[in-house]
Amino acid sequence: MNRTLLLCTVLLAGCDSLTGAVHDRQPCSTHADCPAGLYCASTGSGGVCWVDSAPPTVGALTVTCSTSPCLRDATLTVEAAVADDQALSGATASLDLDGGVRQVVMQPAGGGRWRAALDLSGWPLAGLGATVTATVTATDAARHATALAAAPGQRPQVTRVRPALRQD
Repeated sequence: MNRTLLLCTVLLAGCDSLTGAVHDRQPCSTHADCPAGLYCASTGSGGVCWVDSAPPTVGALTVTCSTSPCLRDATLTVEAAVADDQALSGATASLDLDGGVRQVVMQPAGGGRWRAALDLSGWPLAGLGATVTATVTATDAARHATALAAAPGQRPQVTRVRPALRQD
């Protein structure tokens, strides 16, 4: 009988979260109100800081150039599948031309895809050309970040050399 009573007490204590009663969570209005690793979750009794242990995911990264060959003053379109199981804050795209310092905010493009247009004239280009690697970084509301660099087949060769004009 004592074991049954003890077991019922433990189970009822564990069921508190199932009923919507949250007693030991910090209240919040926005994700910024919560410490890193937590996000502001909506409950029946208001917002509370909740643990988010899973980082966002980034996949299917594509990079296309507005010109062929990809010229120094062209625009790169960077697109990726970005998701989070709780609350995604956003995604940025960067290029290795400046060591990934400049971050361009990506916009939702529908279907879980995010997109950014990067004007290459805004980055330094040493020499006549370079192979460019784009990186997408996704951040969730709990401040976890996941970065993915473009695969070798998605790294355009950018050049300062313009093709010769044909004269007939």
